[in-house]
Amino acid sequence: MRSVLALIFFVCFAFVAFAQVSDTRQQELDELTTRIDKIEASIDDNKANDTALVKLRVDLESFSKSLIEFGISLRPRLGEINQRLDELGVPPKEGEPEEPAVLAQERVSLQQEKALNNSFIATAESLSVRASKAIDRIGALRRELFTNTLFQRTDI
Repeated sequence: MRSVLALIFFVCFAFVAFAQVSDTRQQELDELTTRIDKIEASIDDNKANDTALVKLRVDLESFSKSLIEFGISLRPRLGEINQRLDELGVPPKEGEPEEPAVLAQERVSLQQEKALNNSFIATAESLSVRASKAIDRIGALRRELFTNTLFQRTDI
């Protein structure tokens, strides 16, 4: 009976911790999204300014590192979730004895957390693609500026 109560307590505690962590992760993603939005807008505002474009490229490289750090920070928890789901095994099939409700709830909770973390990773990957495209765009704009400068006529 004590082990069942301890497991119930653990599941409740894990659910509260999961909610707090997922709110924090969502806030981090929101901040990263805002950051890339601002950088992309700055590219449009500074198309003709090579120095500003260089700075924006450096900002994008820093942004990309932040995305990598974000993704890496999710891996340990995903590993723990996968390990616990492996320990729980597959849910019983029809006709088999039902598992305790606490275990079924834990499995559902873990699967929900895993799905949420996977959605965070997918969003981070999407932001990474945006960053790569922005870096490519900056490169194209800088090449165009360079070409225009080379072919610009000057009075001697």
